Amino acid sequence: MLINNVGIAEKRLFTETDYRQQNKEMLINMVSLTKLYYVFLSGMAQQKSAVLIDITSAASFNPLPCPTVYVVTKAYFLSLTKKLAIKTEK
Repeated sequence: MLINNVGIAEKRLFTETDYRQQNKEMLINMVSLTKLYYVFLSGMAQQKSAVLIDITSAASFNPLPCPTVYVVTKAYFLSLTKKLAIKTEK
């Protein structure tokens, strides 16, 4: 079983946030998430059953004006989770 609640958020406006901080947020919220899923699902293929529980933000459903990068990364989180759920059902 994997329970996933990965993510960080920068609270400042997009233009007021240093790019390095935005990049860090994208790396944690998207790149590490993708790697985590890859490793987990690769191992899951060898088992008869496994459970993946995702806990995301309401921001993934309803884009907010701020924090911009966080909202976009959470939309990615939701989209990837939905796609993998469809793919692994088959």
